[in-house]
Amino acid sequence: MTNHERVKSVFTDVKAPDGFAQKVIDGADAGKKFKPRPLHKVIFIAAIICILTTTVLAAAGYLGGFERLTGIIGDERVEGLYPVERSNEIGSLLTDEGIRIEVVAVGVDSNVVEFYFTLEDMVSNRLEGDVWIYATVFPILDGDLAVGWSQGERGLSPEVIHRGDDGIVTLRGTEVFEQPVTGLEFRFNLYNIAFNVRSGEHDMGIDLSSVGHYEPFAFVNEMPVLPLDMHNIETYADGGDWFNRISSIGIIDGKLHIQVRYDPSGLTSWNPPDGLAFRLYDPGGDWVMWYEEPHWTTYVPIFMTDEHGNILYYVVNDMNDSYYIDDNGYIHDPGTHVYSYREYIYNVNIDRLSEYKITAEYIRGEYIDTGFWNTTFELNITGD
Repeated sequence: MTNHERVKSVFTDVKAPDGFAQKVIDGADAGKKFKPRPLHKVIFIAAIICILTTTVLAAAGYLGGFERLTGIIGDERVEGLYPVERSNEIGSLLTDEGIRIEVVAVGVDSNVVEFYFTLEDMVSNRLEGDVWIYATVFPILDGDLAVGWSQGERGLSPEVIHRGDDGIVTLRGTEVFEQPVTGLEFRFNLYNIAFNVRSGEHDMGIDLSSVGHYEPFAFVNEMPVLPLDMHNIETYADGGDWFNRISSIGIIDGKLHIQVRYDPSGLTSWNPPDGLAFRLYDPGGDWVMWYEEPHWTTYVPIFMTDEHGNILYYVVNDMNDSYYIDDNGYIHDPGTHVYSYREYIYNVNIDRLSEYKITAEYIRGEYIDTGFWNTTFELNITGD
């Protein structure tokens, strides 16, 4: 049922008093003239109309976003949250695909940002099943997003916390930053919406206690990487539709490296919600995030090679011509057949490597082409 149909159905249930229509007709037939009503009667009638309208809208589920959220999570949890209630306009880019978005509330506790938003499918029921949403809230510093401050578990999407009978889906997300963000301006960004999501995970059965120690094959952004394609452990998922490869596993300077190769065919993707990824779990069963040196400019070394294993760098010159260049300065044609590598580096307990495990996790869904929508806002927050 669409919004229009829900409102119409509620107003259809509003009945006039018995005989009201006939009294109107009789008055018209008698040619009665309009008489101004006393002020107290006008106020009384206005109050009745206000009560009736409020009742109708409440029956239709049209509470304010923050009031609605309070009813979902309770008064205690809503304390410390600040209303935002920003949404995309009907007819704008996102609603070309029929999705209404509202940033409802945001809470800030020093360096932790908690945010709530809703999604509503205005034309069908695509959000009823499993969905995967990629949305974030970042502080703005000197006019730019402070993306480099993020300390959160990257790759985790906001979770669905409520599904209303009216089709409105409420989600909660969290971002953790390396320093307090209280008092800054914020921007909500929505990147992807996927529905009919399928996913799975299985233990790859790799004995990490048997991996060897290696010298760096190369340094990418000052980050050491393993020799290429030493193991080539292939993984298929969801009936073989998805394929991925762990190309090398090893130890460099006491850190566990897991190198993944992606072929240029376009048959695989490393970013959910359409891809196959790998996760490392520690002896306690907790997900291990990759290691970060303070001076590293990226979290994961990402590099390309040609078919001979030469590391390539993509270059665009002043003439806007693009090409690849290797470490020897040799220029390769832009159409060079390349492989893409990502190397995940972990700080692990070497003595307990046999108790760690690597899992393959895949996720896939149908996309809603939302483009990229964002809204910028400030919170009325005081304090440190």
